Amino acid sequence: MVYAVGALEAALANDRRFMALHKCFLLDECRLIVPSAVRSELRLRPGGKEPTAVLKACRTEWEDETGVVHEYMIDFMVTGKASRVDAMVAATAVAHRAIVVTTEVNALELMWAVDDVDRPMSIISI
Repeated sequence: MVYAVGALEAALANDRRFMALHKCFLLDECRLIVPSAVRSELRLRPGGKEPTAVLKACRTEWEDETGVVHEYMIDFMVTGKASRVDAMVAATAVAHRAIVVTTEVNALELMWAVDDVDRPMSIISI
């Protein structure tokens, strides 16, 4: 699972739906990933807080300019209309064959960024 900004904002707000889903992921021993761009975006928002309890269970995917995630991200930004953060989330999900978890209404923009059938991506919107 890859947490997008919306998912971590839900964690900060102690959203019951997100927290229940997060608990299920933990019980199922899912791999939880947060792209570094998502963490940076949270710190730039008003308050600049991060949900430390949720992040303890997650692995941060740091941007590596030589890795496949970076290549996907550049490709999604060039060929699509995704922002840098959305492109990083999509690239991380595709590279790890993971599902994106978000609360954002515009989650379909992530899907549009990944328009290649060889690189599918799924989204859970809460």
